[in-house]
Amino acid sequence: MKYLTLLLLFIGSFWTGVLASPIFDYAEHSQLQSGNWVKISVAQSGVHKLTYQQLQNMGLQQVENIKVFGYGGAMLPEVFSASSSFIDDLPQVPIYIETGADGIFNENDYILFYAQGPIQVNYNNTLKKYQHTQNPYSTLGYYFLTTQGEAAKRISLQPQESGNDTLKIRQSYNYFYHEKEMVNLLESGRQWYGEEFNKSTKSKRFSFSIPNLASNELDVDVAYVGCEPGYNHLQVSIGENSETFSIYNTGNTRIAGVWDDFYRTFPYQGTEKITVQCTCQPTGNNKAYLDYLAISAYQQLSTEKQSEVPIFYPSGHDNNRIAQYGIYNTSSNVQIWEITQTNHPEQIPTLQKGDSLYFVAKHDAQRRFIAVNTQGTFPTPTFVSAVDNQDLHSYQNVDLVIISPQEYLQEAERLARHHRDHDGMVVKTITPQAIYNEFSSGTPDATAYRRFLKMLYDKAENSGQKPRNLLFIGCAYYDNRGIKHAVPELLSYQSKESLYSLNSYTSDDYFTLLDDNEGKAIEKESIDIGVGRLPVSNLNEAKICVDKIIRYATQSANSDWRNQFTFLADDEDSNTHMLQANALADTLMRINSAYIPHKIWLDAYPLQQNATGATYPKAKEEVLRQIQEGTLVFTYVGHGSPYTLSSEQTITKADIAYMNNSNLGLWITATCDFSRYDNYERSAGMEVVLNPNGGGIASFTTTRVAFSSSNNKLAQAVYHELIPQANAEKPTLGDVVRNSKNKLLGDTNKLNFCLLGDPALTLQYPQQKIVTDSINGMIPAQANLPALGLITIKASVRDEQNQVDTDFQGTAHITLYDKAENLQTLSGKGNNPFTYTDYQNKLFSGKVDIIDGQLEFTFMVPKDINYSTGPGRIIYYASHEDGIRNAHGYNHDFSIGGNSGDVETSPEGPIMRLYINTPQFVSGQKVNDSPVFYAHLYDPYGINTVGAGIGHDITLRMSSSPKEVINLNAFYESSLNDYKNGMIRYPLGNLPEGEYTLELKSWNLQNVSSTASIHFVVEKGLKPTIEEFSIFPNPVKEEATLTVAYDRPGDNAQIEFFIYDLVGQCHWQSGQAVKTTDGKYTATWHVNTQNGIYLKPGLYLATVRVTTSEGTFMQNTKKIMVVSQ
Repeated sequence: MKYLTLLLLFIGSFWTGVLASPIFDYAEHSQLQSGNWVKISVAQSGVHKLTYQQLQNMGLQQVENIKVFGYGGAMLPEVFSASSSFIDDLPQVPIYIETGADGIFNENDYILFYAQGPIQVNYNNTLKKYQHTQNPYSTLGYYFLTTQGEAAKRISLQPQESGNDTLKIRQSYNYFYHEKEMVNLLESGRQWYGEEFNKSTKSKRFSFSIPNLASNELDVDVAYVGCEPGYNHLQVSIGENSETFSIYNTGNTRIAGVWDDFYRTFPYQGTEKITVQCTCQPTGNNKAYLDYLAISAYQQLSTEKQSEVPIFYPSGHDNNRIAQYGIYNTSSNVQIWEITQTNHPEQIPTLQKGDSLYFVAKHDAQRRFIAVNTQGTFPTPTFVSAVDNQDLHSYQNVDLVIISPQEYLQEAERLARHHRDHDGMVVKTITPQAIYNEFSSGTPDATAYRRFLKMLYDKAENSGQKPRNLLFIGCAYYDNRGIKHAVPELLSYQSKESLYSLNSYTSDDYFTLLDDNEGKAIEKESIDIGVGRLPVSNLNEAKICVDKIIRYATQSANSDWRNQFTFLADDEDSNTHMLQANALADTLMRINSAYIPHKIWLDAYPLQQNATGATYPKAKEEVLRQIQEGTLVFTYVGHGSPYTLSSEQTITKADIAYMNNSNLGLWITATCDFSRYDNYERSAGMEVVLNPNGGGIASFTTTRVAFSSSNNKLAQAVYHELIPQANAEKPTLGDVVRNSKNKLLGDTNKLNFCLLGDPALTLQYPQQKIVTDSINGMIPAQANLPALGLITIKASVRDEQNQVDTDFQGTAHITLYDKAENLQTLSGKGNNPFTYTDYQNKLFSGKVDIIDGQLEFTFMVPKDINYSTGPGRIIYYASHEDGIRNAHGYNHDFSIGGNSGDVETSPEGPIMRLYINTPQFVSGQKVNDSPVFYAHLYDPYGINTVGAGIGHDITLRMSSSPKEVINLNAFYESSLNDYKNGMIRYPLGNLPEGEYTLELKSWNLQNVSSTASIHFVVEKGLKPTIEEFSIFPNPVKEEATLTVAYDRPGDNAQIEFFIYDLVGQCHWQSGQAVKTTDGKYTATWHVNTQNGIYLKPGLYLATVRVTTSEGTFMQNTKKIMVVSQ
């Protein structure tokens, strides 16, 4: 019974969200929450000195109460375990205070303290040698000074060690190293290398000074990188003694070089000035690089030549004995400090005998000491800055953390306000420096971000209040320390591997590993929160990204692009990419068939060979059109680079930069290198989110070389997380990435994928579902749609209980397809054709009103159907009149086939009216160089858009390319509630100046055609024309709607409205200039000034200005009367 009770208690605690106790303790508030603080830096480990005057010069008051806080510049432990040296907030550092003869800290007095620099040196008792570790994030260590609060913590005196001193120690085994961080061979990973050996520089000399040298042997540790295929030899010479070391390089092109280290003991009888010569002789243009060179040797313990003497005797010798240490040439000013814990030094009791100093200590645990001449010369820390008060430790129960450099903080806060107001989230915006101050002693360290998140994760009151997402605003780079570039504002996590490109990466996943004991093997550990990045490099780019996110999240739901998925597949690798992309489309259909998958396989389009290589211009045109019109998700599978998708340049960086699509999709690119952001170049993938006029809203994309098979596993996992069922909870992008990657524990390839975008953003999924109620009065499973049959379909929008949503008023877009077809690609490169299934023939596309949640529409089935009977497919997308709610649905229970046989013959083809840009266009007029072609079509039997490949397509010919026929089937859409009328909108792209003639040919459903033509002249720099400027109501009491229509629907124009009084003073402007591409824009004026003050009654002037992308503009002015409220 006892065990059952315990089990029930456990289950109860699980379901109520009670959290286990964390292994770390956190301060409720930071030391920095109050008082005056300054930050200082140190370049090396050791004793440092600050004088009374120096402290005053830093702006500190009451310096007699000076205190030091922090723990310096060693790299933070990456594994969050109980055994790791975790330090929370800022501990106080014990100091030595020299007060002189008067015993008061004042002029000519000083403090000493032991500081940890950015390089950590440890003795490896297993390998029996020293090792040093560079901090890959900083070249300095940092501490904080304050004079507030209680008296300073001084270096305390340890109790006298008891026992007999049986071991006499008069020497110290110390470490001297040379290492320069000069080059990162892959521009990836955290390892940097030093001096270069090449055909002109084959030998280098390095000097070491070891005072009081007491060894006749030198232990030499050397590491280098060989880049030449075959054997790379390095000869190390000290005096007459030399050793030659060899590294074998297989010549793998993915490997920048091969690294190895070597440890040898050299006999030595020379002076304290030691010269080491390194010789390497690469051939041709090959190179080698020194990583580091280190010497370990015994020194006589003496303070004669040094103010600070390290004391260390390896514990492997005579361990656990009581040792007596003796230091020669000392004075009464010398103290012994134990620095085994560098942030908590303690003084050791000593005995002075003549000019020698002795102390006793138990010889174990690799204890480290220093002899300090308190009257000696020591380096002075550098003043960095005063520090504002902060208290990140007080944060708790946060949903979204935004880490942003100060430069972008205003945009970070604007995005935070959006998530607070729009999504009800608790959001904190924090600078990297503020995180360093409390979580890495002020020293830049990427693990500090993770430590801060770990604190929020552990302090959450329940599992529902743990942080859910992390967003970085800003690029991070491989050069974290600014060795070859400026020091970056944000740090990146880089792999330890820095030579083998297939295993070297940067990953934001590291920052999301928040469970205890994580951080050792990040590919095997579960991501605990979502993470994304806006890869911006300046404030304007930050504003662009935030503008796009807010606009996307608040965008009207009145377009069916939210129901579209676009798939693009490469033609390489024996059809592997087409097979994988097709499988993703099948996954989409299995999970939710209400979406429309557009399949664009390169090999399904004609291949063109030219001087620059092979291209697929028709495929490129089609995928760019889909992106321009809008797609909820765009997925690419195939080869890529930082500059293009596919070797055929199907989508290039320039293509993305030029996009001006307003309906932004999520891009998923299962390729290589497409979105590298950490090498100081702007990749094509970055352009997707940085383009102010289009591109995408976010990208789940690659930053390094990736493998096709692993990419496919991850893409499938993403699709299973990305696609929600109708009426199901919609995931954020952070949820999608987190859950997808957690399905692939142990897969290193997933680390090459990142989310460029806001992880707290939810895609604009359709929210509710639409159900087909009847077809010609029958349930769908009993209905058949014959050729030329007149069909009436009834459907309804359902709520979460699957009841008709009678509150839903709006418009539905309907698309009806003929039966699925088995298709084959063209084998353009001699590969076997790829066979796949798709719905190619669109029988009907139009819009219909939804009243009280119900819709009904009638249309005629085209003559050009496949007459064999089989299941058809109907897709719905509906938007509520409030512009927020939407719905989608599908049905494929009905059949299509056969012939109605009782329809009158049509005597003539469709009636067509053509124009350019605006209905006011007159044939022969001048237009801009990116015009849009429009055509209104009418036929009593409806318009044929089937595209069955038998010559009955809607086609357009242009006089500049008379042999090229443009198929416009996909650009036709029936009018609202009327299948007999419809419209074509087709962007003509960028046209050279000159005269053009367009000829349009269309067919009705009985396959009777009509032809019409139009003439126009392209002229660059043409001013826009304002076709209509209206104000309603006018006079106005509370608010007025300002509407402008202009003749540039294909141009990325800027629209601005102004309200002036009659003397020309501007009282109101419509915020920022708004960019639009549809030729019409509306703004609301609340009869107020720019400061929000109600404008007094009277006559005013309303002005609209339209500015084109070329900089030309036109404006129009109307009178507006304001009346009393």
